[in-house]
Amino acid sequence: MKKIIALILVLASSFALFSCGESTDAIKKVNKMYKAILPTKIVTETTQDIGPHVLTGEYVLTTGTIDGRAVSTLYYNYQKLRSIPDGAGDTEELPWENVILTKEYHADKGVRENGGKWQSDGYDFAPTIDDIAFKFEAKRVTDVVNDEATKTITFTVPMDNTVKVFGEDMAPAADVAVTITHDGAAIMSMTMSYTVPNPNKNYSKIVTTIKTLYYYEIQEITIE
Repeated sequence: MKKIIALILVLASSFALFSCGESTDAIKKVNKMYKAILPTKIVTETTQDIGPHVLTGEYVLTTGTIDGRAVSTLYYNYQKLRSIPDGAGDTEELPWENVILTKEYHADKGVRENGGKWQSDGYDFAPTIDDIAFKFEAKRVTDVVNDEATKTITFTVPMDNTVKVFGEDMAPAADVAVTITHDGAAIMSMTMSYTVPNPNKNYSKIVTTIKTLYYYEIQEITIE
């Protein structure tokens, strides 16, 4: 789950897509749209299928201003399996539990978590337009399809390239299917899905889907 959280934070960043060659026009188009405007709200929904368990998560990052001062809020609520030793050196997965966090940034007050004390030395956790999180170079993706009718771009990041594209700390040991939708001017959503082996002997694989929605209109934010 820690890798998923890291990937969620990456998805919350504006990211540059670099490409070359005739077959990469769609990737160039995505690159241009991402660099054109920064989302004001990013909602990511996750699903993990692990044997009989279906774990879900929601992550919401919102940016804006209050009285002309920059503010950001981050909320997430995800489910994870609890594990306990089974007496034989292994672990037994138990029913899920919720992990909830609310984080707020205010340019004058600093940062606080779960409504606690403001930390004046805190920094804004929201991304900037210059952030680079992913590197979808032409040589590192395959099966690029650009459907102009539905404004959908799909491609695959092969397993051997996931570390270079997504970063060493969050790269799954599997091919990653990516679907991006847009309105011609801005990215509207990005969905990633992959299947990895499960180290728990009871369930052989974990199927993960991560869908991120991007919004660009002015957001209403309240910070007490």
